[in-house]
Amino acid sequence: MSSPPPDRTVAPAEALDRGSPESPPAIAEGCRFDGFLTFRGEAWIEGEFRGEVSARGTLGLGPNARVGASVSIDELIVAGELEGDVVARDRIELRSTARVRGSLEAPRIQLEDGCILQGRCRTLQGPVSEPPSQVDREPGANDPKSA
Repeated sequence: MSSPPPDRTVAPAEALDRGSPESPPAIAEGCRFDGFLTFRGEAWIEGEFRGEVSARGTLGLGPNARVGASVSIDELIVAGELEGDVVARDRIELRSTARVRGSLEAPRIQLEDGCILQGRCRTLQGPVSEPPSQVDREPGANDPKSA
């Protein structure tokens, strides 16, 4: 029986730069996932994702990522393709290889030279306020079957 991998996390920005094997992507290159993605902490996507992301933490989209989703997150780092609307409570960073179609809303938005953005940017003062995300709800809290 093999021992579990060491407990090391790599921030998505570092993982995007280094392609770190210690922090495997939530959706690896060559994989596709359709649905609802939720997490706390850090995750990154190198493959294809279609659906909705509602999370607390940082999401990185690698240079080969192809994402079509509405995204509600604290921080988003994009180096690949994204089609959809994003609300970030802290910041959005589009790397030089990013190709984005949709609206971006966050207190801070950073666009590197070379990125492509087709859509709207809206910066706000202070954190973005929004209704509680799926991540914040208690299991079954809004489920009519559990009432």
